[in-house]
Amino acid sequence: LGTLSTDLFGEELHEALRHEGVDLGLVERVGRPTTLAFVSQARGAADVRYAFFKENAADRALTADGVLKALSVRSFGAAHVSLGAVTLEDESMAEAFEAFFSAAKAGGAFTSFDPNIRQPMIVGGREAYRGRVERLTQAVDVAKASDADIEFLYGEAPLLDDRQSVSGRP
Repeated sequence: LGTLSTDLFGEELHEALRHEGVDLGLVERVGRPTTLAFVSQARGAADVRYAFFKENAADRALTADGVLKALSVRSFGAAHVSLGAVTLEDESMAEAFEAFFSAAKAGGAFTSFDPNIRQPMIVGGREAYRGRVERLTQAVDVAKASDADIEFLYGEAPLLDDRQSVSGRP
């Protein structure tokens, strides 16, 4: 479920997915550019720098209405989303994923979510991002987060056992 560019990179991705037998029935092709990501690391340095070119990109074309339309004709026994750190910074994308989880659960699917946070890439601030992650966490059956994810969202990594959650839900 998603959108994929009709540009050179989108064509390459589409062909690779098709070749691997991925069901592309819920992929909408759109005339927007593919998001590009670059990683730079100075020789001998441990830290890396990222650059993303994502404005008006194809993967940003997924909407809540598009999700609901797609899920009106398909249902799933399970649905998992592991997001890249920059995805939830876009309010429209956050709404699309909220609609996805809501519709998937309504259809009886088991749902899970991993926010996959990369702190240096979050430009909208911790508070706004935490709100979006918490909304999605409340919408799923299982949410997985790393210690680094929790530390970014809440300031320090709380000690949790297998019966607790940061969201307050068991």
